[in-house]
This record gives sequence, C-alpha cells and structure tokens, in this order.
Amino acid sequence: MKHRLAILVISSICLLLSGFVHAEPEVKLQTSYYAVQGESARALRASMNTARPKGMAHDAYTKWHVSWSYTWHQMNGNYALQSSKVSVAITMTLPQWTPPKDTDKQLVERWQRYITALRRHENGHAVIGTQAAREIEKKLQTLPAAPSTEALKDLIERTCQQVLTEARDKEKNFDETTNHGIKEGAQFP
Repeated sequence: MKHRLAILVISSICLLLSGFVHAEPEVKLQTSYYAVQGESARALRASMNTARPKGMAHDAYTKWHVSWSYTWHQMNGNYALQSSKVSVAITMTLPQWTPPKDTDKQLVERWQRYITALRRHENGHAVIGTQAAREIEKKLQTLPAAPSTEALKDLIERTCQQVLTEARDKEKNFDETTNHGIKEGAQFP
C-alpha cells in the first residue's frame, strides 16, 4: 500500500510538471506515519492531537529541501557553469489509523474521505517543492558566464535562493488559500 502510494505521488508530480523540457531534478520522497487510535471521531481527534510528532501544528506536514551542486569551467577569461545536479528531498508525515474490528462503517468512510483530502493537500506541498527544484535546474542551465569564480558562485546562490523564496511564498499562499487543507476537506471530525 505504501509503495503504491509513493509511486502514485511521484507519478502525479511528474504529470503536473511535464510541461518542462529541461533536465530533471532527482526527487526523493519519504512518507512517515504516526499511529492514532480510537473507536469514535472524538477519540481519533484526541489521539491525533497527542500522537503527532512534537512541533507539528497540524495533522500532517510535508517538508521539502532542494539542494544543488555544480561544476564550472573557464572559457575566454570568464567562468561558466559546466554541469549542475539538483535534487529535492520530500518528507511527508501523516496520521495512520487501523480501525478496530467492528468499527462503525460510517466512521471508517469518514476517515477515508479525510485522509484522502489530507494526502491530496500534502501532495500539493510536494508539487511546490518539486517545481522549485525544476525551476532551479532550468535557471542554472541558462546562467551567463561571470568574470570570476566568486562572481559565478554568487550568481548561482542568488538565483537559487530567489527561486526558493518564491516557492516558500507560493507554499504560504497555498496554505492560506486552502486553510491548511480544510477547504479541501482535510478536516476531522
């Protein structure tokens, strides 16, 4: 189940971003779960509130980190990027509930609707991180030459940080617009 979910998430990200024609960043996706228990909606809510990892303000959280490396070469007295490698590490943390035997079917269905909406919202965060990695790869491929290695390194760093700042702003707007997924159905009970 977890393996199929990871493939589905990565496939979804690739489909959403298939308009780009530049080099592909490496995408590493990890999903972790925290166990919740209960036989009622109220008990499940209480369990999520206490079982979620320390520091998590919401039921789920997706963290992404884009990294890059590169090589450069000297060309006609200037320094230019020769190659680059960009990757994004995505960690998604979600609640996981195994319904006890004889649990009310309506509660199970309600949980399934909730967890589907929650996962869809968290996938939105993963897409934003992946888009940032793709944008960095694209921008690195089109950087002009610089008069020194320091100037080239500074240009690379400023370019990458600008993309990350824009992505973090996009992510903040995404959470504000969706009220952290609540408007998408990610609310329980």
